[in-house]
Amino acid sequence: MKNGTARVCWFLLLTVVVLIGIGQLPPLTIGGYEVRYIDVLAKILPDEPTAEPATRGKELPQSPVTAATTTPTDSMPATDSVRAQEPVFVDTVPPPPDLVPIEDFTPLTAQGTQGMDVFYAALDKARGQLGRPVRVAFFGDSFIEGDILTADLRQALQQAYGGEGVGYVDIASPFIQYKGTVRHSATGWTDHSILERSKAYHDSAGISGRYATAQYDGASVRYSGVIQYGTLASWSVATAYVSADDTLEVTAFINDTDTVALPLTGNGQVQTLRWEGRISKIRLTAPTAGFIAYGMALEGRSGVTVDNFSLRGCNGAALTNIPQQQLRQFARLRPYDLIVLQFGLNIAEKDRIDYTAYTDQMQRVIKHLRTAFPHAAILVMSVGDRADRIDGELCTMPGVKALVRQQRQLAEESGVAFWNTYEAMGGEGGILRMASLGQAGKDYTHITRSGGRAVAQSLMRALQFGQEQYGRKNHYLHEQYDQE
Repeated sequence: MKNGTARVCWFLLLTVVVLIGIGQLPPLTIGGYEVRYIDVLAKILPDEPTAEPATRGKELPQSPVTAATTTPTDSMPATDSVRAQEPVFVDTVPPPPDLVPIEDFTPLTAQGTQGMDVFYAALDKARGQLGRPVRVAFFGDSFIEGDILTADLRQALQQAYGGEGVGYVDIASPFIQYKGTVRHSATGWTDHSILERSKAYHDSAGISGRYATAQYDGASVRYSGVIQYGTLASWSVATAYVSADDTLEVTAFINDTDTVALPLTGNGQVQTLRWEGRISKIRLTAPTAGFIAYGMALEGRSGVTVDNFSLRGCNGAALTNIPQQQLRQFARLRPYDLIVLQFGLNIAEKDRIDYTAYTDQMQRVIKHLRTAFPHAAILVMSVGDRADRIDGELCTMPGVKALVRQQRQLAEESGVAFWNTYEAMGGEGGILRMASLGQAGKDYTHITRSGGRAVAQSLMRALQFGQEQYGRKNHYLHEQYDQE
């Protein structure tokens, strides 16, 4: 039998040669139609190199950055003047799977460091380079009352970055007794807050939303340290925030041994009286009836300070009752690097899914605080998990999940940062699991001290991850600068 393999091979070879030959012919027109050239070897021959467009300036590495390119359109011709935007740093390190990261919606501006980076930059200088402590103002409702959550966050920050003392403490608030992070007693004072219906009391409110007036000469307030948290037994600086219309002399008793009198200029403005040294106890006496005192800050010369400003029953909107003039005076005397807004428990309802009116109010709060503290980062913490009986079964309130979504939208629209407390507590049914561990009360609304510790640890990890991102970004930018 004849072998036809050779004939088949010769036929295929001849076919390829003919096709290649046809490809070299000039275009043909048959019956008005142009015969197109087909490159039968296009799939097996390498592509010819194409000329790269000339680049201006130094080429930057493509990782870990994302470069936005511009695509020419009919209204934008493809000319040499159309160039890609400068690359923007994108952190390629994902958060650990069990970490709830902080989302920062602060817009980039030409002014430099913005948003949470302001706080991270301050932390880099916490051990003395800043010339004062890094300060956190933590506004919230009964969720943080008694220094729950903030006590453990403060301890974690002070262990990592230095610092001492409990921070700002009101003069005569009835809720100080629940703190456990400072011993406090006050005699002869009348306490007022922005939650009172009479607006007459709002005009004198201080940074915490409270103030106190002396009922008689010699009204006193006493603070002493505690040993439970390690850094709260004593402090280096005690600062009283007061106001008077006449020139007065204010006396303080330090450690029950030293008596120090300081003059106070009577100008009606918020002023400070400052004592330094190793202080574990301090008692302040009012020089006259009607004397206004806001609070006492017990802190170090450096490190981190966390001020707990809890307002029981507040949904956050009342913070606009603090006069802008008062806030600006405190901003001058006590600047903050981070302002945290933890609210929502007092607005969440079982079946409510629209919180637009509330978030509109909170937008005004953010604007109010940003006006007074333009250089501070602002972080919105969502409401935590909360349970109620639905069809006879305990489960997360649908209204809570709706509120969390709208609080995130609030942060995005306001251009501030957001942290999902609900997810940090475990999401759906988180409060029930925490209650079974003794980390939440049987009201399935409030967390206990151990629950506050758990939430504080989650927030601390989120802050540390955020600072690591900030550090990697700075390292990258410095490398680019050094290469130029």
